[in-house]
Amino acid sequence: SEEDRRSTPICIRLIVPAPSLSWTSLTPSEGTEIFTYLGCQLDVPLAAVDLTDYFDIFIQPDSLQYSLPAGASLSYPACQPSSSSSPDLQVPGIFLCTRVERRILWTPSNDQQGLSQRVCFQAGSLASNRLSRCLILTVSKCRYCARKGESLLQISQEFATDWLQ
Repeated sequence: SEEDRRSTPICIRLIVPAPSLSWTSLTPSEGTEIFTYLGCQLDVPLAAVDLTDYFDIFIQPDSLQYSLPAGASLSYPACQPSSSSSPDLQVPGIFLCTRVERRILWTPSNDQQGLSQRVCFQAGSLASNRLSRCLILTVSKCRYCARKGESLLQISQEFATDWLQ
């Protein structure tokens, strides 16, 4: 009979989770003021994670509003793949970069003494809204980090002063 030839329907419920982005504890808190000095190398970590451990994420500067100061850079992303997937499932967009870290790298120049600049970054994925994190980078006055081999004479000449002043 025709009824015997029909297959039994199988229903499948497919759930696709959305990314759940979060800044990690390595990243300074929102609004943190980070102090540095002339001649000092500033190195600030920025790290984010997809808590579902599925989606690739990125960190990028919010350069439209709060860009990095002159001379500052953002390191290349250091990615960690998902710990819950096999290498066969890792394709662009999922499982390759579920945890990412970048670093703000900057040595302020002499003309940036006293600078206080708000910088913002976004963490996101191709499938979600973005998280924002803003920090304040401040170059304190009256302090200088001497570089290896640099003499007091060289430093005083750079600032047009002498060590007696």
